[in-house]
Amino acid sequence: MYIIALVAALFILALNLTYGRTHFEYKWYDGVSYAGLLFLGFGLSGYTNLDSVFFTITVFIGLTYFIKGHSQTFSKSIFFYIAGIMLFRAFLFEPYSVPTGSMEPTISVEKGSKWIGVNKFAYGGRMFYTQKRIIGSPGDGISRGDIVTFRFPLEPSTYYVKRVIGVPGDTIQYFHKTKRLSVNGDMAQWTLIKDGESKEYNETLSGLTHKIRIEMPKSISREQYLQMENEAIMTQNTFPGCTSNSEVLTCKVPAGKYWVMGDNRDNSLDSRYWGYVSDDQMIGPSFVLFP
Repeated sequence: MYIIALVAALFILALNLTYGRTHFEYKWYDGVSYAGLLFLGFGLSGYTNLDSVFFTITVFIGLTYFIKGHSQTFSKSIFFYIAGIMLFRAFLFEPYSVPTGSMEPTISVEKGSKWIGVNKFAYGGRMFYTQKRIIGSPGDGISRGDIVTFRFPLEPSTYYVKRVIGVPGDTIQYFHKTKRLSVNGDMAQWTLIKDGESKEYNETLSGLTHKIRIEMPKSISREQYLQMENEAIMTQNTFPGCTSNSEVLTCKVPAGKYWVMGDNRDNSLDSRYWGYVSDDQMIGPSFVLFP
């Protein structure tokens, strides 16, 4: 992530030392301040995700400068830098870190956390604080198969990354013993691509193909795993539109809700355990920044 921040910082520095000096009488230290703030702000914000806090600080600084009549280019540089970066990160693109392996093998974290980018504009952009769409209606742009970043429904300050399996109106079935999925009666087809203690498959579901991994969690015994499954079944019966027994979980996805799951099926805390994701909790489709 800091590589991206450094490249962006060097670009801004060059822009300030050429166009900025000619048209806005910027000094060399204004360019350095831009570049340094960009490097620190963009890089660190990928760790903190404090959009609303940074936006509030930006507004406060801007009002202070205008009220007090400050016109120094250095002051204006700081203000316009923060405003530009926060608007960019709030409405267009933002980096996030994926620390767990719930999306393996699609997003591998074997060598540490993986950085992903999130296209916030794809789902209409979100207002600060309220997270309401700026453009379009709820559900616009969200499709089955999307890898999405969203706010965890049980803890909104935490961000999760999963794959969209069901959209509003879909009937989802998850067969506990075989671990296969069905969407609107279309049973998932598996093609084995890697055998061993953990198996990997190409899963074709609703006309889309992606990789999944099936493996028993190594940190717990089979008895503990089965107990977790039984507890999950009892919880699933409390989800709106869901019924569950020892054989199959069946859910009719309500309006404005989405069913999401990790590609690492036995190591993913997803809709099977806590229910649906709402449209206003969706941030955007995600992609890996570095393979």
